[in-house]
Amino acid sequence: MDYATVIQRASGITLEQAKTCLYYAQTTYMLPDKLDKMPILTISGALGTGKSALLDQMSRLVNEPNVISGETISTLRDELNGTVTALIDEGDRVDELLLIKRYSKANAKITYKVARDKNWEPVTCNVYGATIICRRLPFENQATKSRSITIRTRYNPGNYEVIDVDTKPLEEMARMTSINVRVSQRVADNWLPLRTLATSSHDEEWLKYSDEEIRKDTLSLLAGQGYEPEESLLITLKASVKSPIQDVLVSDIKSTLKIQFDLNLKNYQIRQLLQDLGFKIVTGGNYPTVKMDVALIDKLMRERNLKC
Repeated sequence: MDYATVIQRASGITLEQAKTCLYYAQTTYMLPDKLDKMPILTISGALGTGKSALLDQMSRLVNEPNVISGETISTLRDELNGTVTALIDEGDRVDELLLIKRYSKANAKITYKVARDKNWEPVTCNVYGATIICRRLPFENQATKSRSITIRTRYNPGNYEVIDVDTKPLEEMARMTSINVRVSQRVADNWLPLRTLATSSHDEEWLKYSDEEIRKDTLSLLAGQGYEPEESLLITLKASVKSPIQDVLVSDIKSTLKIQFDLNLKNYQIRQLLQDLGFKIVTGGNYPTVKMDVALIDKLMRERNLKC
């Protein structure tokens, strides 16, 4: 079966884009054991350009699809828990921090508390997996963009259809393919599993196409925000040090991140990042603060080769 043609018939995208979708669908059959990182496949385009139809066709190709809403942060977290392949339509308001965590198996476990019998008990969920999301707007967070492969849809008149297909050949090829080497460059790392499958299929034309996409995405990434959210946060904390015992308002950190790094994070996201890094948050009153820990800041910055 010519799966790429099937994908094209659903939305009118180019053959190269259809093959990108196909190879992404195949990589979902490598989860969770063969891949420790899984890029986001973003379907981006204006209203009426076939995003939802393409998402529908992909739901018939991927491993263990789960169409989710992600209407609230807690809903998204619960729906992503244990989901192999999440498909999200109208995803412009989806929490990007959860998508970032979902990208890496090592960072995908989330612990939160729930009320049970008048007590608060910790619950841990695992949000690691593949994500296919439709958006009209670019991601706000550069870190999310750097973990994404984007299919840009255009209006293309025609008669399109979504059909059911036999996915066993996709699963068999994925089972026979191994990802042996990861690369240090983020964009190339995103494309690596897809390129491995294309190499196994001797798809030289698509490999040339992906080379060009990697080049363009790398230039775009370098032209934008150069730091991960955690790195921006550490630089902001280091610059805020006036006294080893000083507390810093989370709201002040939020303002600095916006001004200095064009990074739009909500207070709860900043608090979560700080806690993940090992900082203590004081929540007394209506103004949460972070306890300044100069030794921890210096240690984390050394580990990331950051200077301030």
